[in-house]
Amino acid sequence: MQKIAILGGPGAGKSTFAVALGQALGHKVTHLDILFLTPEVRRLQREECDRRLALALQQDSWIIDGGYPWAYPPIIQQCDTLIWLDTNRYLRLLNQMKRHWLREVRVGQYQPDDTARPRMTRYHTLSHAARQQRENASILKPIFEQGPAGKQLIRLRSRGAARRFLDNLPK
Repeated sequence: MQKIAILGGPGAGKSTFAVALGQALGHKVTHLDILFLTPEVRRLQREECDRRLALALQQDSWIIDGGYPWAYPPIIQQCDTLIWLDTNRYLRLLNQMKRHWLREVRVGQYQPDDTARPRMTRYHTLSHAARQQRENASILKPIFEQGPAGKQLIRLRSRGAARRFLDNLPK
């Protein structure tokens, strides 16, 4: 496990899992949110995102986590291990709502006078999360059913399964 992709829907716990796995294996973790978003939580232009991702994928070993389905093809092509955090959708929605609420109350993010980006309402957050979950599943499910050659595929369906996976890594 030298090049590990951790993918899944919003709120699945990808970043938390990636950090724990990175510490266990001694690999650098790259979060797609950090690559693709500005400090104001605005996505960079697609060309810049693609450039940054290509640079990250050139490393000898990496752990990349994120929920950007349009970025999956190059990540999946270059990884040797693909981990899908396919956790309960209601838990993911709850995590999304908590994240949205925390962003609303943090200083400097989602300010009412921020006219460059409309504020997401709770309805928009829910519908966005549901759409992303469907999109992730439509991409990842066939990959896990077909099992591409040369890749270790790991599908974790709960936080408990993720903990057990981390606990069972060779020390």
